[in-house]
Amino acid sequence: MQAQNRSVPDEDDFCLKIDVKKGTKIKMNFKGSGKAWVVKGDYGHIEEEDLGSSVDWDDLEEYTVSGAGPWIKIYAENLHGILIMDNGNHGDILGADFSKIPSTLTTIIVHHSGYISACTYDQMFLSLPARTGGNSAFFVSVSGIEPNDGAKKSTTSIATGKGWQMLKYEGGATFSGDGTGCAKDYGLRIAGVEVSNTNCTDLSGLSGVSGTVSFDPFTGTLTLDNAKIESSSTACIWNESIDDLKIELIGTCSLECSASNFSALYSKKNMTIDGGKVDVTQTTEAVSAIGIADGRTLRINDCVISASGKHAIYSSNGSGGSLVIMNSQVRATGKNAPSFYNIKEMTLTDCGIKSPKGAKFDASKKTVVDASGKPVKTEVFIQPPVEYDLGIAGKPVTDLNCNDLSVIPGVSGTVKYDHSSKTLTLDNAKIESSSHCIWNNSNGLKIVLKGTNELKKSGAFSALFAKENMTITGGGTLNATHTTGVEGSGIAISKDKTLTISNCTVNASGKYGIYCNNTDGAKLVIENATVKAKGKDNPSFYRIKKLSLTGCEITSPAGAKFDASKKTVVDASGNPVKTEVVIEPPVKEYGLQIAGTEVTNKNCNDLTVIPGVSGTAVKYDNASKTLTLDKAKIEVLPGRHCIWNKSIDGLKIELTGTNEIKGGGNISTLFLVHNMTITGEGTLNVTNNTTGNGSAIGISGGKTLTIANCTVNVAGRKYGIYANGGNFNLVIDKATVKVMGKDAASLHRIKKLTLTGCEITSPVGAVFDASKESVVDASGNPIKEEVVIRPVVEYGLQIAGVKVTDLNCNDLTVIPGVSGTAVQYDPATKTLTLNNAKIESSNLQCILNKSNENLKIQLIGTNTLEMTGNISALYAKQVTKITGGGTLNIIQNGTGGAVSILGPHVLTIHDCTVNASGKYGIRGLASSSNKTPVLIIENAIVKATGGEDGSIHNIKALNLIACSITSPTGAKFDASKKAVVDASGNIIKEEVVIAPPVEYGLQIAGVKVTDLNCNDLTVIPGVSGTAVQYDHATKTLTLNNAKIEYSTTNNCIFNESIDGLKIKLIGTNELKKNSAVGSALYSGENMTIIGEGTLNATHITGEASGIGVGKGKTLTISNCTVNASGEYGIYASTSPATLVIENATVKAKGKDNPSFYRIKEMSLVDCEITTPAGAVFDASKKSVVDASGNPTNEEVVIEPTSTTGIQDLNASAVSLYPNPAEGQFFVEVPASGKLEIINLAGQKVQEF
Repeated sequence: MQAQNRSVPDEDDFCLKIDVKKGTKIKMNFKGSGKAWVVKGDYGHIEEEDLGSSVDWDDLEEYTVSGAGPWIKIYAENLHGILIMDNGNHGDILGADFSKIPSTLTTIIVHHSGYISACTYDQMFLSLPARTGGNSAFFVSVSGIEPNDGAKKSTTSIATGKGWQMLKYEGGATFSGDGTGCAKDYGLRIAGVEVSNTNCTDLSGLSGVSGTVSFDPFTGTLTLDNAKIESSSTACIWNESIDDLKIELIGTCSLECSASNFSALYSKKNMTIDGGKVDVTQTTEAVSAIGIADGRTLRINDCVISASGKHAIYSSNGSGGSLVIMNSQVRATGKNAPSFYNIKEMTLTDCGIKSPKGAKFDASKKTVVDASGKPVKTEVFIQPPVEYDLGIAGKPVTDLNCNDLSVIPGVSGTVKYDHSSKTLTLDNAKIESSSHCIWNNSNGLKIVLKGTNELKKSGAFSALFAKENMTITGGGTLNATHTTGVEGSGIAISKDKTLTISNCTVNASGKYGIYCNNTDGAKLVIENATVKAKGKDNPSFYRIKKLSLTGCEITSPAGAKFDASKKTVVDASGNPVKTEVVIEPPVKEYGLQIAGTEVTNKNCNDLTVIPGVSGTAVKYDNASKTLTLDKAKIEVLPGRHCIWNKSIDGLKIELTGTNEIKGGGNISTLFLVHNMTITGEGTLNVTNNTTGNGSAIGISGGKTLTIANCTVNVAGRKYGIYANGGNFNLVIDKATVKVMGKDAASLHRIKKLTLTGCEITSPVGAVFDASKESVVDASGNPIKEEVVIRPVVEYGLQIAGVKVTDLNCNDLTVIPGVSGTAVQYDPATKTLTLNNAKIESSNLQCILNKSNENLKIQLIGTNTLEMTGNISALYAKQVTKITGGGTLNIIQNGTGGAVSILGPHVLTIHDCTVNASGKYGIRGLASSSNKTPVLIIENAIVKATGGEDGSIHNIKALNLIACSITSPTGAKFDASKKAVVDASGNIIKEEVVIAPPVEYGLQIAGVKVTDLNCNDLTVIPGVSGTAVQYDHATKTLTLNNAKIEYSTTNNCIFNESIDGLKIKLIGTNELKKNSAVGSALYSGENMTIIGEGTLNATHITGEASGIGVGKGKTLTISNCTVNASGEYGIYASTSPATLVIENATVKAKGKDNPSFYRIKEMSLVDCEITTPAGAVFDASKKSVVDASGNPTNEEVVIEPTSTTGIQDLNASAVSLYPNPAEGQFFVEVPASGKLEIINLAGQKVQEF
């Protein structure tokens, strides 16, 4: 075999690929082939050998596969059949790919010696192209007669299903394998069915599958041909293990899944979707449409995809998956969730996000976000760009980049294109390129120029090429320059097309300035524009068959003109001009002078060239009649106006920054003969303060000067602003104007002064007097000092019908009907203060909160709003809060009501007293959207009376905080009726009282006892029992088998301020205190514990007592049992207290301290200390001491003494009366009897 130096044929041309072992020998026979080549290779190394130059391929020939291996590709011409033989009989043939054999090849013979496996055969069968007509045959052969086991167990149905006959080589008999030798799953499921070598060629018969669906395991391609896959229990397509799976779409396909836990399409490996169109739908809202595993990539190439589900496309939990979309249309719609989710990277090539407008991919949020940065949950539409027949710097303008073309390399400044109007805007732009800077193939394109714009072209062709009719316009400038390299022009125009240059400046230079690229020529129209064209050793204008000039003319070179026969501009001698040609409008004066110089079309764009004029910008736009002053300074010698409006009616001076114009002499610094407006956000200082009789601003009689939304400071030698004949109108609209005339009136000969949104604020009392045509002082004299007129800041608040402003807010008592110590408004805190105020009105609200959101009305003392009309005295149209320690009486004596609130706003009444009465007390008004307001009353007293309509009604919600409805009895708020109703459900029209709870100076488990909770204190956390209740009339706290447990710093029971409190005990009661401080029971006032029951007061932890008594107070324990234990049993907190125990049992135990502590006096009535033995109360030590005189911490028991009576019941003859008895008693015994009286200590007291 001879090596050939020939190029490798294209891959689509090869006939056969055989997988072999390196160094193997095989035999091949090409039937009908005139010539063949073998290409063998591996790892990028390619070798070629010509098999047809010296070998007769009609016979079996041996070929050794050497070199690169382990595959060979065989290219052959006119191939009809092929025989492949494993010449070494060692299983050297590992497989073959017949997918691209020519249609002429109808016979394939594979000869072996029993070493080809069933899987190898199946692989070959799968690669076979489909055949029709039944003339194609595949022969299997061994050295003997029968096929080997591999052939017998192969799936021959794959081949026969493609139209191939399966035959035995020996005898040509039909052969059929049973398909049991190579059952192989590919890790791909369609509608829940595993794709294997047995079904991959036709998956269309699966349940839920229609159309044509097949899988090629060799290329890893799943083909959907107008296919529809539906599944209700699993994914339509699930790729478990095929890396780089390719889904090839043909026609229109759809995947529809309703399974509760599966996406319609999911891949655990990298995957590509390519080709036609597919709709992927997951109908279950909680499941997504397309999913990819974490860290994997989904590629969408050259296709159309619509996906909808919880997320349209998502990656499972983790760092996220990647999405690459190339030249495709994708519609992705989420269902109440982001359309894209957990996508760490999104690459868009030849396509972009079309909608929502402003949407973009945000890598930090791993999703597509809208213009405000929020994840998009509606449809995201991605599509290839639409090109607009316009190029910038060699790049097409599309719908994706048109809004900002500065992203194109070589482009800066503002460059954008609006396709709807076919307008390309250049705003101080610079475009540098070796391609056309601008290439236009769009008929009717308009280039709008703003500022100065540069086109710089290097290399061949022009800087700007108008292939279609086009207009350049706007007030700016365009410099189109061909700079270096191959010769090109500044501007080129295509044959028979028209370029129009209107109302702008264009400078073009290059080999030609402006030319046509065809000898037939183009048309050039120049309207009121300046055009300069310069050629480089060539005509400045070239092949221009028609030049139309409107409002302009050729001004340079002198004598130059357009010659249509030569299609160029020629000089006076008729030769084409190669130097600069200038076309410009003739000089036009606009009727305006700046510093004595006429403003014309030549200088209007930059008036700082005039002597005495400087600043960032001074320019005039005649189209809008606008003179712009941007940080300008104009200063002239006496005898000249800085600005003289000679003839422009409606001239507008636009101010930016601070501007100064200074004049002198006997004329005005600024003089207008026609109506004029000064406006803008800046300041204008106008002065004329030199010697002479000059004024700052002079106006012709009968004209109007308007000053709006700016600041103007005027100072004149004689007048500030005046009319030099007749009188004039002055309009000041939301502007600050300061005017001073040094020698005469500040404002003179004013026929009418109109102030909008502003007032005269200085001097105090100054007003406009039309009879004197001036602003006069309080005495009626024209003012010569500074007059200040400035905007008034309104606060959206009215008092007695008068707007509250920055001028009157500090003292609103100047308003008629308003009086009191103080009525004032602080805008910084939005606080209206009423200090013992009275506001009276008959037909306008006393207080109207029109638009002041979060207004606060601060009450001091007693305040009154009194109305006699038919509207509310107080009307809150915005959120309002009434607060402070004072009182507000709102009285409507007429046919209106007291308080109205506009929905959906909130009125809050807090820490104050409000009394409202009228036709209605407090009512809500529905907004335009039918929303009613909310009323909040917090720790306040409110009394509302509505004689006819309801006391509190048409309120969406009544929120009561630390207060309740106390009258009428049983009254409550009914949300369904939006009103306070009585016990029968009727809207109340009499007085409704809402008040805070009454606190009694007693706390239970840290909660204050009030008139609201006193009847059942078991509602307090930590409190339980048959009954715990307080009767304030008798100052009695009843504990009925109660248990109170408390673990914070306060007491289980704390008598804060009730002098004479009685605690009545019923049954056994427990107080358990479990914190570092605070006694179980503490009384800061005199207190008595009574009843037949028991009280166990225990402090479990910390350093506090069972029972504590306040400084100098008395605790009385009477006829009951009290057990107290803690660090002390019973003690006084700071200074000694008194303890009285009457016929009661008391046990007190201290932990490491005295059981009784700081008790200055202990009074035991009918009781005594019984334990410890010998213990007594020692007043000097203020404690109970043991027999040694030491304060004891042992349990001290005090019990009632025994009542005198008969102890020996056998002494029946003895009688005692009264029995029992206290004090004096009588004993009767028989005369013969003996009587001994012995006390409890065992001592004989008396013997009879």
